[in-house]
Amino acid sequence: MYSYFVLPTVNMIWTSFTKGNEEHNKHLVFCNACGKSFKTSGSTGTLWNHMRTKHNISDGLSHDKPKKRLLEDDDDDNDNDLQNSSTPSIETADIYDNKSINTEVSCSPSTSTTEVSESGNIGLSMQPKITEMFFSPSVSIKRQEQITDSLVKFIAKDMLPLSTVDGVGFVEFMNKISPNYEIPSRFTIKRKIQGLYETEKHKVATEIQNIDSIALTTDCWTSKAMESYICVTAHGITKNWKIVNYIITTELMDERHTSINLKDKLVDIMKEWEIDTKTICIVHDNAVNIKNAVTAMAPNIKSRTCFAHSLQLCVNKGLEENEIKRILITASSIVSHFKHSTVAIKALQVAQKKLKMPEKKLIQSVKTRWNSIYAMVERLIESRQCVSIVLNDRNTTTRTTAISLELGESKWELLEQLVKVLKPFDLVTKVLSSATTPTISIVHPILKSIAQHYLTPNESDLHKIKILKETLSQEFKVRFFSQMHSDSIFLLNIASLLDPRYKNVFDDDSDILITLKDFIMHQLNYEDSSVNDSINQSNSMVSALDILFPQNENGEDVNQQNELEKYLKENCINKNACPLTWWAENGKRYPMISKLAKKYLCIPSTSTPSERAFSTAGNIITSKRNCLAGETAKWLIFLSHNAKL
Repeated sequence: MYSYFVLPTVNMIWTSFTKGNEEHNKHLVFCNACGKSFKTSGSTGTLWNHMRTKHNISDGLSHDKPKKRLLEDDDDDNDNDLQNSSTPSIETADIYDNKSINTEVSCSPSTSTTEVSESGNIGLSMQPKITEMFFSPSVSIKRQEQITDSLVKFIAKDMLPLSTVDGVGFVEFMNKISPNYEIPSRFTIKRKIQGLYETEKHKVATEIQNIDSIALTTDCWTSKAMESYICVTAHGITKNWKIVNYIITTELMDERHTSINLKDKLVDIMKEWEIDTKTICIVHDNAVNIKNAVTAMAPNIKSRTCFAHSLQLCVNKGLEENEIKRILITASSIVSHFKHSTVAIKALQVAQKKLKMPEKKLIQSVKTRWNSIYAMVERLIESRQCVSIVLNDRNTTTRTTAISLELGESKWELLEQLVKVLKPFDLVTKVLSSATTPTISIVHPILKSIAQHYLTPNESDLHKIKILKETLSQEFKVRFFSQMHSDSIFLLNIASLLDPRYKNVFDDDSDILITLKDFIMHQLNYEDSSVNDSINQSNSMVSALDILFPQNENGEDVNQQNELEKYLKENCINKNACPLTWWAENGKRYPMISKLAKKYLCIPSTSTPSERAFSTAGNIITSKRNCLAGETAKWLIFLSHNAKL
């Protein structure tokens, strides 16, 4: 037997309205969806009317009326019976206006669910909650904005298409996460990304303005949509001696890449960022047009070719020797065979497992990728035994193919010696591509070390390797030590002298050292007034005796000449130490020289930062997104590198 009892209810309208909790608004309630306020003494009619007319939500029920539940009238009623899931103990039934419900319930212990009959009979299946059937609270405006902002950062950080918000799977996912969240259109996302770009651009511009000297790198790139882009990155050293780098722009350049057009574009970019007066150097590749463009700029902006690019030109020249070239072609063919044959690659993996060698794939050389020939030959030598097993197996490799890919013992020996010669160049490229430590100061010491230790022929060298070393030595002289590159060489030498790791590299060449010291003294005279002003500001309490006896705490003169001599007499620090850390600790001892160090050590030795920007651009402007607007690509590339999202 069943009977009704009345449960107290809380009107569901209050899940969408919030009562004021301040003294001035405690008599008001506020809509969570739109924020509109209402006066109420407890009646909810006005609130329901607002939800129906403004938010398309209908109550469907008389919420002010109590609900009734049916309870099984059992003489042995207890909590265990009520909680027993096999016996229907409680069913909910709402009283609709002008409609009564039949209280006769048809229950069968053997069935777990039944449907509500047309006459109103209630079965065993639980009815949906009233909030699910008739009411679904909206997402507040604040929450909507928070989700949208996170969505914009998600798209920018992971370099996703703007059309992500239109994807069926994404819409279904968001409906599960937040059913009432209104997913913005791609146009809204684009507008939000532009706003985020402007905000982050302002932050970067402010940081750059706090840096005294700026160096730039630049390069050009063509996307898969055959659109030309120019990239510019900025580099500097902060007051705390931290090296920083930014992608300041990656924008379309529809004009022809003449030296005049490149110059005008770079000048416009520098003026936009207000760095035209503090830019000291622009690093670029070896193309004539960009060389002429930078050279035609203001005399205080130095032109510097990418050292890694020049180094690769030297290596490529040496590898043009006929026999070395033929062997490299054969090596590349071996790699191609394994790249294009699933049977061969599976056999290679089996051979590696059998010999208990690490499973590594062969690497193919790419003409435009630095040191890829070294990587290809090194991996081929590591896998020589396994490669030979596969090529000699007639079940996987035909006789004709094996003969065409055969490398004799003498050729393998030549490849092994070739790897030893190329390895230092690979290490140099990796060291000079660092974005966290100064690299311009390492170039001169590295050139000197390679020429002395790695390009001198040995008795054990094969004849072709000796020729290779002689060719590389000659290329070094032409590209790095000839008089035509005197300006670039001088810039490298100044940076090395200001690096506490390598300042003694010129001890055996007094002429160069005297020239460098004269230049530094000239720069110190030029900077003297501004440095002294800053010193006087930081030490405003100076006595008459301090002025009459200009000595530091150790009793030494602090004039420019002695500051330079004292710096040069100090012992060099370990080559693995960070020069910026040393300057952060000793900058106060050398206030004038430290300012020059900050000016020259910020210059990158390569244009790798611009190359990295184009790697990011390639992930954004893909074949499926080749219609992406250039301005949008500019925002996304900027945010992916600079924004701390």
